[in-house]
Amino acid sequence: MRQYRGIRKDNGEWAKGWYLEEEDAHYNTYPVIVWGRHHEVIPETVGQSTGINDKNGLEAYRDDIVEDIPQQLWIVAWSDLDAAFVLILAGRTIEDAYEDEIEHISEMVNMIIRGNIHTTPELLE
Repeated sequence: MRQYRGIRKDNGEWAKGWYLEEEDAHYNTYPVIVWGRHHEVIPETVGQSTGINDKNGLEAYRDDIVEDIPQQLWIVAWSDLDAAFVLILAGRTIEDAYEDEIEHISEMVNMIIRGNIHTTPELLE
């Protein structure tokens, strides 16, 4: 089972570990990342590890921004159609990307992680 990460609500830092949804006394659910301790995280920042590293050995997660050799940016995304992680050309979505704007996640080994859409969105401007 692969790890998840999410941005902690209490301090804005990344938490890595296992993903759970917990319930408060009023039956409201909220996401947490657990690695020894429970950390409540911002739901939209939760992303699963792809199990693939970039060319520098950094582990890639959903929503990472990666760069290839000609300095083109890609986003790590989940494809329900392929039931797999894919790379989508920055500026496109999984729904509107053309075939030549999607790469198999194995291409990641030739790329470099530059950031992610949550903490470094300016990379996409």
